[in-house]
Amino acid sequence: MQVAESSRPTTHGSASDDQDLYYRVCTEFMEMPGLALTLAQASRLFHLDVSRCERVLDALVRRGELTLRGSMFRRPGDMPWA
Repeated sequence: MQVAESSRPTTHGSASDDQDLYYRVCTEFMEMPGLALTLAQASRLFHLDVSRCERVLDALVRRGELTLRGSMFRRPGDMPWA
């Protein structure tokens, strides 16, 4: 069975690719208020290998675009944590 190129997890990229990826991830969280994902869930949703996904999510937490509570990533100010 052949896998489409777009469905393969990406493992590396340039700084420009990373900026595009940060934007894409932020946009997904903005478009789905209340979205809370674990690293594994985000990796699958964004078609990224776990280490790259972790780098992206951690960078977005440092920027204040996402928050991390326990193992869940979400946008700050989205519905209160349960």
